Amino acid sequence: MKSEEEDNRNVAMDFLVTLMHAWALVSRSTSGPWLLVHHFYKAVVFLCMGSLLVSELIAIGIGGDDMLTLSLNTCVMLSNAVAIYKLVLSTVWPGRYRSLVENVVRDLTDHLSHDPSGRRRLGADSRTAYTFTMGFVVCGHVTVASWSLLPLLLKPVEKLRLPLVAWTPFDSSCGIGFLVTYVYQFTCTLFMAWTSGATDLICVNVVMQLCSHLEILCCHLQRVGGQCCSDVGSSCDHGYLGKSAEKPAPDKDDLRDQLRRCIRYHQEIISVAREMDSLLWSIVLSQCLCGMTVLCLLLFQMALYTLTIETIAKYLSYMASILLQIFCYCWFGDNLSSKSSDVARVAYSCAWTRGSAGFGRSLCILMARAQKPLIVSGGSFYVLSREAFIRILNASYSYFAVLYSMSDE
Repeated sequence: MKSEEEDNRNVAMDFLVTLMHAWALVSRSTSGPWLLVHHFYKAVVFLCMGSLLVSELIAIGIGGDDMLTLSLNTCVMLSNAVAIYKLVLSTVWPGRYRSLVENVVRDLTDHLSHDPSGRRRLGADSRTAYTFTMGFVVCGHVTVASWSLLPLLLKPVEKLRLPLVAWTPFDSSCGIGFLVTYVYQFTCTLFMAWTSGATDLICVNVVMQLCSHLEILCCHLQRVGGQCCSDVGSSCDHGYLGKSAEKPAPDKDDLRDQLRRCIRYHQEIISVAREMDSLLWSIVLSQCLCGMTVLCLLLFQMALYTLTIETIAKYLSYMASILLQIFCYCWFGDNLSSKSSDVARVAYSCAWTRGSAGFGRSLCILMARAQKPLIVSGGSFYVLSREAFIRILNASYSYFAVLYSMSDE
């Protein structure tokens, strides 16, 4: 029994909740000492990232016409600003974040209480999502390490430089000033990666869970269709989805009751998807716009300046991180749209002509709701899909080409 519970456990969402607590996004509890610790922790994160943003703005003003410093600072500032915005939203709406995750973990899973095969499939998909989440976390920390640790490993002590170009009120070129500023910038970069990554993982994991539930719903509908028989008399025994031994009353349309359970399950999936899009659309939009601009500026720097091994490693890891963030939104958003559209097709494939009139009406309701696919959107600007990912890359390259031609002139 214990092994079965372990197989069905939603390890991806459990790990996501742990990251939300550890990375200052949502508090562990709504009252008591843990809430005070969380508020203090989040205040420290706000202070670090906010002060870094201000120091970078000052550095841009002091830097003058140095295009390399200007473009590099702009990239880091944009990523920092988006991370701060994500942290602000989690501070303003902590209940909505917590509710979104709880709806996925509890409410959707409740519909599988009498479906052991569905729970096993959800557990298997959850382990796949956990593996992806771990890879995403590792990629984020590799980016932070490439920016903060490579300068220490590839340069002699007398030529060490800070990871970021930022203004400080004291001499940070050597000695204690350099050490303090280095630790401060490394901490800020780590906070940026944590805050930005945690929000991205919430969206991606919720979408992956919704895709799994849509696949299970399609299996339910196929099972309902397979139970239709040519004899639709009052004594027809269609059975229950998870209770094959239970027999319906002679005057009960059991097939229609099963379909109604599928409709309620589908409605719950739609509700969670809309809540996710309502909560995260502005984050998705800001992430796409920021990623498009950062990719353009990084390409500009790599094309215009002679780069060292250290700089190439930094830029490539940064580009890979930005591309991964946008790609995840677009790839899984496309999967969500595709799998939600499959529901109408599978529902129509049910042997509805052999069902009762009530069964046909219930099936029409399900198909009508499934006509509009579920999406991950950036407001009214983007519907994230694989085609949208290509458009974002094309836009980044177009802006880079314009910027490069202007620099030649």
